[in-house]
Amino acid sequence: MSKKTLPISKICPVCKKEFLVCPPGRSSRSYPPNDQVFCSRNCTSKGRFRQSSQCNILLPTEAAYIAGFLDGDGSIILYKRGQKAALRVSFANCHREILDWILLRTGVGNIIEKPLHSTKHNRAYLLFINSGAASSLLIQLLQYLTIKHYQAELALWFQDRKSDPALSSSLEWQQEARAKMQAMNRRGHHIPST
Repeated sequence: MSKKTLPISKICPVCKKEFLVCPPGRSSRSYPPNDQVFCSRNCTSKGRFRQSSQCNILLPTEAAYIAGFLDGDGSIILYKRGQKAALRVSFANCHREILDWILLRTGVGNIIEKPLHSTKHNRAYLLFINSGAASSLLIQLLQYLTIKHYQAELALWFQDRKSDPALSSSLEWQQEARAKMQAMNRRGHHIPST
């Protein structure tokens, strides 16, 4: 005669509700396995956080150069992705070689050609680095950034909170962070004095 497997309870990090799972090392047809983190597919979707690629370790001179380039010809934004927000660092230039160099040194990102809207314009390129990859780059650039230092701090704070399933499912703080980043990126925005 086999013993009946008695479930143990867990708390879902998204909805904070209690749900039952099998004890460690046991299995049951009635209860999900012990390694299940969320109570439902809906909470799994809301609390999902993908581990993204990480930026290569940069030499201090490389980090300082890329930070200067980001201050001048780059941007740090929180853009709308579905209902949530997401981090993006981008660089723009008419010379693809410099963007290829940044891509080679960092090991993250994707280069695209900007569509030409007029024959008077030069061909231009964009290097996009998203989410965790952007965060791992900003960590290395932060000490060298001047103009975009506060945007980088906000971006790092944002990405850190996104990695927590309970916070990732909440939209309110993401919308507030996105609005704050948009205000910081407006033309004429002055850097706060320290």
